Amino acid sequence: MAVEMRTELAGLRKSARCEPTPKRVRVRSGDATIVDSTSAVLVWEPQQHVPSYAFPTGDIAADLTPRTHTARGIEFDVVVGGLRVGQAVRLADPGLQEYVLLHVDDGRWYEEDDPIDGHPRDPFHRIDVRSCSRLLTIGCDGERIAESADHRMLFETGFPFARFYLPVEHVLIELVPSATRTWCPYKGEATYFDAHVGRGVLRDVAWSYPTPFDESRAITGLVAFYQEKLDVRLERR
Repeated sequence: MAVEMRTELAGLRKSARCEPTPKRVRVRSGDATIVDSTSAVLVWEPQQHVPSYAFPTGDIAADLTPRTHTARGIEFDVVVGGLRVGQAVRLADPGLQEYVLLHVDDGRWYEEDDPIDGHPRDPFHRIDVRSCSRLLTIGCDGERIAESADHRMLFETGFPFARFYLPVEHVLIELVPSATRTWCPYKGEATYFDAHVGRGVLRDVAWSYPTPFDESRAITGLVAFYQEKLDVRLERR
């Protein structure tokens, strides 16, 4: 019997998962290189949606000082020149005994020669952006706040629904920039907006990517709303 892929993949999150990478991965702290490895492994810990890098202990140019044992594994302080610069953990998983997950305070991470911002990219994660002319209406408490028949639908692995990105001129209410910023390794940095609806304010209910990465450039400057908090209707035609 056929199984739904999303359900099947969700079941795998109960256990640790790993995937070797052919990329050279480096981690620097100040002037010191903590790791320079071509044997890194991407590791998804149980119930985690995003991966972290783990390295063979021989590729780590720092002292690993055991700190404590937990259900997660053996935790270490990462020490360089007598100074603690981060922490590491050897997971209690027989398939990963030769590797440690590494966190370096204020560390600079690189894949080959390119810097990594946020967590590493999941090689099984993708984004598709499609143009859509179906009429999209977004409302809140009976008030229409946006309407568009020329928008973009962003489909992202693991999300059960599409995100709608529409031109600013199709927003019918005032959007006020907030101080909130978030980072996505697949789309880039998002800026957020508060929305004045009726007599109230919806905080950080909308966002935009002014300069998204190449695979998401079709949403440049467009606005998305937290549709889970709003009334969204997309015409079926």
